[in-house]
Amino acid sequence: MSRHCFILAAILPAVSAIPAWANTFVEVDRVELTELLGAEPVNNGLLGQSLALAGETLLVAAPVKEDPDDSSSQDGSVFSFAVQSDGTLQFEQHIRPAIRFQFGSTLAADGSWVAIGEGSDPVHIYQRIGSAWSPAQVLRINPDIPATPGIEVRSNFADLALQGDLLAIGSTNANVTVGETVINNAGAAVLFRRGANSVWSHEATLASPTPVGSSNFGGAVALSENTLLVGASTDNDGIDNRGRVFVYQRSAGQWAWVRTLVIPNGDPGADFGWTVALDGDVAIVGCRTCDVTANAGSFFAFERNLGGSNNWGVRGEFVGSQPVGIDLFTGSLRLRGNSLMVGSHGNGANRVYFFQRMINGDWQEATILQSADPNNTRFGISVDFIGGRAFAGAELFPNTSGSERWGAVHAWFSPAVESCGGNLDGIFCDGYELFE
Repeated sequence: MSRHCFILAAILPAVSAIPAWANTFVEVDRVELTELLGAEPVNNGLLGQSLALAGETLLVAAPVKEDPDDSSSQDGSVFSFAVQSDGTLQFEQHIRPAIRFQFGSTLAADGSWVAIGEGSDPVHIYQRIGSAWSPAQVLRINPDIPATPGIEVRSNFADLALQGDLLAIGSTNANVTVGETVINNAGAAVLFRRGANSVWSHEATLASPTPVGSSNFGGAVALSENTLLVGASTDNDGIDNRGRVFVYQRSAGQWAWVRTLVIPNGDPGADFGWTVALDGDVAIVGCRTCDVTANAGSFFAFERNLGGSNNWGVRGEFVGSQPVGIDLFTGSLRLRGNSLMVGSHGNGANRVYFFQRMINGDWQEATILQSADPNNTRFGISVDFIGGRAFAGAELFPNTSGSERWGAVHAWFSPAVESCGGNLDGIFCDGYELFE
């Protein structure tokens, strides 16, 4: 009898090593652009192209929505929703300055502040006062970004990241001068900090330590306390266009480059760094086509002190369980603590994955949010979550014809995850079996 028990123990992993996820998410709400506008023209407004949570408030952009009196204008709008305890959305506010172009092309939020970018320049700052968002400041290249030796910021604010009193703006077409050589479109990252007077002021303009033309440096940015990630998805690394990610650290009031993250296995032309996420000592880097088995995406996890202090060693490469060719897996990322939300909006995949970080640092897929729409709505092009409430943009919803692509935001809810404070391991709220 003991012999048979020994054989079973040798063959089967310990029960505690297999997480018993209790994380079923159910779609509880969907808001379409047509519901928000009434008689206003829709014209493919792309609601859901970007979204971001500011506490219990969800902001969703429709960057090419036209105003009723300004046809073919692509003015753009941002909509604010109160997130209810059951995950449903209650419309609060339509945000749209009088003069704008593609307002909402980029979007970042944290606490009572939101930064909203236009197609190129400027970036609008709003502050939540009471139950409404009020315009606080407009940041422009001139005069708000002072001249920095060797870096010419021109336009094309490609991505935003906001945490606390720090705002990062990625600009992919900045020119960088090295010696007497001008490197066109080398890119830059611009940092603003909010002072005690609630005014955002320029803090630093950063370039790659090894600038390369048309590298898409600044195409993706992420912040966590005094650390900044900057993706350069077509940086040729001196060999090919595989992409790189640059880590900057603030110390004694100064920002400096500390590490460059690269694809460990060296796959070429993969758009490594087209998306990035950062929380504390963990960095996630999206790679558009690194999963060569299906020409699908993957993500790499890096840890600050893995392999040594500030070494930013790679934990591993991770993929979704249902890859589709050119599925744009990692097209959107949201990292909060040990939970990671990953959008896969390409080629009709219409999926969003949740991953959980295990005690050994590996990332394990926990669940999939699958859109029921039969058409390619680009569900998952933007994602965010708070506790057991998760949100995904679908900028082409319903995509039933060329004129019916106005966009939507989907809301999902898991009572088990919500009751566990956001822990995807909803059976054991302390995650006990994950740590055995």
